[in-house]
Amino acid sequence: MNIKLAVKFMALGACLALLDGCATEQALKPVQNPALAWQNYSHKLYLISNWQATGEIGIRDANQAISANFAWQQVGDQFVIRLSGPLNLGAQVLQGGPGKISLDSGKGQVVEASSAEQLMQQQLGWSMPVEGLVNWIRALPLQNVKYSKKIDETGAMTLLSQQNWAIHYQSYSVVNGLPLPHKIIMTQGPWRIVIVVNHWQLS
Repeated sequence: MNIKLAVKFMALGACLALLDGCATEQALKPVQNPALAWQNYSHKLYLISNWQATGEIGIRDANQAISANFAWQQVGDQFVIRLSGPLNLGAQVLQGGPGKISLDSGKGQVVEASSAEQLMQQQLGWSMPVEGLVNWIRALPLQNVKYSKKIDETGAMTLLSQQNWAIHYQSYSVVNGLPLPHKIIMTQGPWRIVIVVNHWQLS
């Protein structure tokens, strides 16, 4: 990651500490045309390339259950995900973009790979679909990839099926007039991922 981008991420990290509002669950109101409302929401969210989210994530498969706090910072197609939590996870920093990902364990060792999932599985023993979550965490389908969806009477998406993941949006927050997920449950085979976003910031 170049110096300018690293500095920008550091500044975004400082902003996270100054957030004064929680992305608490909010009840959305029914609209006259839910399909059109969803199109409008998604169009505006696709245009926002810089955002931040913090919260908790739980990952479970047939063999283990992992929980962690996360702070996700996205600038264009580049991300920094800071993970911390129990089970001796310590502080892990996953960062990069398409085709080049690095993981810093905080112990002076940085490992690189082309896939975030592969890198996490090798180094941490568990993984999450980072490339998909760049969009899914905002209730947006990956573009140019086949998907199906369900929306409710408010125009918010309740279910997204894509890349063999079933992504259930349990509740939403409203940030800058846009609905953003508060609680997400994702399933694929033995995998179950629960994400709760406590803070959102769009820029």
